[in-house]
Amino acid sequence: MKFQALLAASALFASAIGQATSAASPPGAVTVEPDQLRQKIQSLRAADHYWHKIVWKKSITEGLIESKRSHKPLFVWAFIDYPDQERC
Repeated sequence: MKFQALLAASALFASAIGQATSAASPPGAVTVEPDQLRQKIQSLRAADHYWHKIVWKKSITEGLIESKRSHKPLFVWAFIDYPDQERC
């Protein structure tokens, strides 16, 4: 009995999935070619971010050496991951 109910449920589910994937696009939907979408995304991206020009160091020692050499301040970004906390 359970097998027949499971078989019937899976057949119903499969037919619903088949109908959902074969349905036409809703009225008013716009189809976009991948190349057009790629061009649109590229046009929305900022060409040059200021932080892309910063030479990031993984070691604080390297950062201190570079800071002293270039006479610029040292900026430290640190992240400590505590799994029990939901904040940054």
